[in-house]
Amino acid sequence: MNFGNVAWLPALKDLSDRFAARGYELIVFGGAIRDHLLERPPADLDLLSDARPEESLKLLEAWAGNVGDAIGPFGVVACVHNGMPVQVVPYRTLECNTWPMPLSEIKGNNVEDHLACLDATINTISIRLANLDVIDPFNGIGDLEKRLIRTPVSPRVSVGNNRLLALRIARFVAQLSFSVDSELVAALRETASGVANGEPGFRDQLLENILAVEDPRAAADFLTEVEVVEHLPAHWRQRLDEVRKLPPVSVK
Repeated sequence: MNFGNVAWLPALKDLSDRFAARGYELIVFGGAIRDHLLERPPADLDLLSDARPEESLKLLEAWAGNVGDAIGPFGVVACVHNGMPVQVVPYRTLECNTWPMPLSEIKGNNVEDHLACLDATINTISIRLANLDVIDPFNGIGDLEKRLIRTPVSPRVSVGNNRLLALRIARFVAQLSFSVDSELVAALRETASGVANGEPGFRDQLLENILAVEDPRAAADFLTEVEVVEHLPAHWRQRLDEVRKLPPVSVK
């Protein structure tokens, strides 16, 4: 993979050097890598570090000149650098992947364990910024080539840790026009009622994100297929029903 022409890489290398000077590593993962490989512009930059959030907060502020008001869920700290949202999250394991979780209990020891917590293999492709090594323990590159959405671990484990996983998968379906692994579809359908117990504010934000993508009808159709819609509040069922009446959109 060629990352020599990535516009955001030099700035992140500088940030990585700052982390390394304090004894920490920094890894870029998630949507920025996925979108680069799909020749799409990134919406933000997600970074992973063995630094605790308090240390990352100091390093981000020195680098960007700004940080968010508070440490977010799972220890996320955020800033804006040259107009691009950037966030750093500490390692965690599957045992620490259920929110809410006290910050003191969010622990992890390595990159691979953290990547196993993510929603899809296409988001686990990572680059260790110190040497630009590519990390791809779950064959996310292969799934990108297949245009396939698949979870890093057993779908039932992923769904069990994330009641709102169906909403995230639906957004990728609509945003990328990818197909979904049959085992994941089955797991989402079996656990569809769990969406009713998801954190309401986070649920609503995910649904708003779905309505803002290129082809929201594809997301609404997918949520109907996995029987999630019937477990959403009435006003969301109505909005998604209206979206399903829209003409389909071709996504490249």
